[in-house]
Amino acid sequence: MISIDSRILETLARRGISELTELQRDVFPVILSGENALILSPTGSGKTEAALVPVLQRILEQPGEPVQVIYVTPLRALNRDLMQRITGYATDLGLRVQVRHSDITEADRREIARNPADILITTPESLQIMLSSRGLREIVSRVRCLIVDELHEMAQNERGAQFALVMERLREVAGDYQRIGLSATVGNPGDLAHYLDPVRGARIVQSPVSKRLDIRAIVPPKAPREVAEKMGCDEQYAGAILLIWELIEKHRGTLVFTNTRSVAEDMAFRLRLLLGDPPVSVHHGSLSRESRERAEQDFKEGRLKALICTSSLELGIDIGTADLVLQFNSPRQINKLVQRVGRSGHWITRVSKGYVVCSDVVELEEAAAIIGYAFTGHTEDIRIMENSMATLANQLISEIRVLGRDHWTHLFSLFRRAYPFRNMTEEQFLDVVKFLSSTGKLRFDGESVSRGRGNLTYFIENISMIPSEKNYRVIDIGSNRFVGTLDERYVVSEIEPGTYFVMRGETWRTVRVDEDRILVERFPTAALAPKWSGEDIPVLPDVVRRVSENRKARHIEDAVDPESRQRLEEWYSGSLATLDEVLIEVRGPEIIVQVLLGTRGNFALAEILSSIFTQVTGESVEMDYSPYHIYFRVSRRFRPEDVERVIRSVEPENVEAHVRSVARRSRFFSSVFLYEARKFGVISRDADISRVRLEKIIEAYLDTPLYTDSVRKLVHDYMDMPALMAFIQGLRSGRIRVRHVSGPQASSDVFLSHYMERVAPLKPTRAILETVKNRLLNEEMRLVCTVCGNVRTVKVRDVKSVRCPSCGSSLVAALSPFEAENGYRDFSKLSERERRRLVKNAHIVRERGTDALIVLAARGIGPETASRLLEVTYASEEDLLRAILNAEVDYARNRRFWD
Repeated sequence: MISIDSRILETLARRGISELTELQRDVFPVILSGENALILSPTGSGKTEAALVPVLQRILEQPGEPVQVIYVTPLRALNRDLMQRITGYATDLGLRVQVRHSDITEADRREIARNPADILITTPESLQIMLSSRGLREIVSRVRCLIVDELHEMAQNERGAQFALVMERLREVAGDYQRIGLSATVGNPGDLAHYLDPVRGARIVQSPVSKRLDIRAIVPPKAPREVAEKMGCDEQYAGAILLIWELIEKHRGTLVFTNTRSVAEDMAFRLRLLLGDPPVSVHHGSLSRESRERAEQDFKEGRLKALICTSSLELGIDIGTADLVLQFNSPRQINKLVQRVGRSGHWITRVSKGYVVCSDVVELEEAAAIIGYAFTGHTEDIRIMENSMATLANQLISEIRVLGRDHWTHLFSLFRRAYPFRNMTEEQFLDVVKFLSSTGKLRFDGESVSRGRGNLTYFIENISMIPSEKNYRVIDIGSNRFVGTLDERYVVSEIEPGTYFVMRGETWRTVRVDEDRILVERFPTAALAPKWSGEDIPVLPDVVRRVSENRKARHIEDAVDPESRQRLEEWYSGSLATLDEVLIEVRGPEIIVQVLLGTRGNFALAEILSSIFTQVTGESVEMDYSPYHIYFRVSRRFRPEDVERVIRSVEPENVEAHVRSVARRSRFFSSVFLYEARKFGVISRDADISRVRLEKIIEAYLDTPLYTDSVRKLVHDYMDMPALMAFIQGLRSGRIRVRHVSGPQASSDVFLSHYMERVAPLKPTRAILETVKNRLLNEEMRLVCTVCGNVRTVKVRDVKSVRCPSCGSSLVAALSPFEAENGYRDFSKLSERERRRLVKNAHIVRERGTDALIVLAARGIGPETASRLLEVTYASEEDLLRAILNAEVDYARNRRFWD
């Protein structure tokens, strides 16, 4: 029988909790005994209370000096929610709570240092900052219990490796404090328990109640042509958006999950084109905190019927009641689907209702397999990142910054205690120490490690191990409000004054690009959503295994909507690969290999085969891949049997050597190396990547831990070596067959079209062309007389006559404001070349009148392109506008090369 303090029972009752769940009853005795605990349960099962209530009881029974409890969450948004919930409980019990993360004020930070509370809610990064400051280190050294929320999310990458080291650094100053992990259900809980505490382990307590799921997968019918026209997209994508809106209207509150921020933005924008101003908002990590909080609050209070979101709302943030979850296209992973759909009916006893709305049969097949697994309770293993030397370097510098000096053997034993580094050798550790010594970040005399130069700068730039590049803040010049952020790579290649892009579901026009910010204004025109780095979710082996089983049995999961079943029946009647059979198809210079190794396994195989094809042909090879196929375009003809020989030439014992040799040429290696170079302190976070000669830097660091760790990270993040090895061995043993197919396969066509069209294009429909026309008519043009130099500014729609009001000349050039700013501010100072260009512009305006003004108002169209466009006789105004839009797209795509 569990005895709970009456004060705790009272505060629970005030919040509608009259009795404990079975999970809570199982967990309480474990935590009250002081034992470590890993609590595994679906979302909405009361995990937070399961961990917190017995911890609060221990504080009441055995008061101590603050900080007594540290509650770590991976998202600041979770902090806001938890702050409200935990503060309510604590205040009723006479306890204090504080929160510390990067968004709090300096006054709040000083208050934590001067007068710490009993309970501190923080992020992994803020905890390591506290450990790296002498005064704050003393405060956290009194901790008796560490609670870690969403543990499964943190354990899988460098952030998780960093936090594992942070937990061991905390053990150094606080002793064996109690550790409690909260996690969604995972396939390998034992690994997660050892990650939480590699010394003492943790008792695994799993919810005895499964979350009840009601999920359907559907490919909706195409939208009517006029609806697709209005949204400016193809009829199938429009049909998906139309169904999503119909379902939103039928429910009280809906979360619409997409797999990328770009798709979330694009979907919200298309809904605006269709409906004007629907009660829908966007929510993702690149939007400003103000935008996200306003969206959360509006949804919670019923002003919004839906949030279109990414993983930003996948975790347990309290945003009120959602009675439906929609997932656009396959969620790629079982755990993602369960976590996301679990946000509807956000309590363990309620049914979580959801739809996976698919754009085609590829998405439907994958989604059906994932739902089938979810119904059986099967979950995927998580991959805990091991031996990240960049993370080791980061924490070595941080620990030495506060210690000043320490013997290397003590540091080695400290860091090797962390679960991700349990297999680290002394040689690997010393290689990193010596490398950091060679770059001046540390000093090493063969025995002791001590501070180097630039230690503080490095620490400030590399507090977090979350992959990040320089971000540009997008600022609305109308309200001076922060809208969101764009990645440096996207800005460098795509953004300049006059660029249009979608953010927060609205179109913005770039007014100015500064060193670290982009000034924008709202502008009602059609545009595309930006691209953000690192959003692809890999399909793991479990999912392709079920896809394979369904193909072999021609089994259609019960979750598939009746009207969509026929699509899968037709799909299964064609030629499809399985885990036991590979298909090879050759179409002239094109090779399609249907093989099921999942996203990472197929990437690893594709990289190796691409390297071999390059060696054979002596020319580079075009390559693409998916979880279900690999595509090559080569310079010479191969027969299917030649391709099979190439695949079979990869020997199991040489796979590692193959991977190391192809790593540097991999499409992802530059970004991986750049990340590692920043975390090792070789490249500053603020370095201008457009000017960094990365190839030279890579060459200089070939025989260093920096390069070695870059290869390790490439393999961990993008390759599945066990799946690749199993495939090669399966070929050798005969377990996996290879079949050559003749004639174009319908399934291959579907894969090629599906995976190559990664971004929904903006179709120049009548509705889109109308917005383009309105945008061009509203542009302010600078009219420059080429005779007397008179300059005036006027909107295109307001031009009655271009004739110069000063001298009467009809040779007047029309410049867009952005072209005018870039070199035509002072007519008298133009070079001869610039004058000739201006006169050519003026002749076009005189000859073609308003059409010329409209063309020259477009982005990136100068007199040469304008002359070419206006030479054509167009059947209608729409045809001219379509040509202008194509020219703008062409300029946007190629301007970085022209620059």
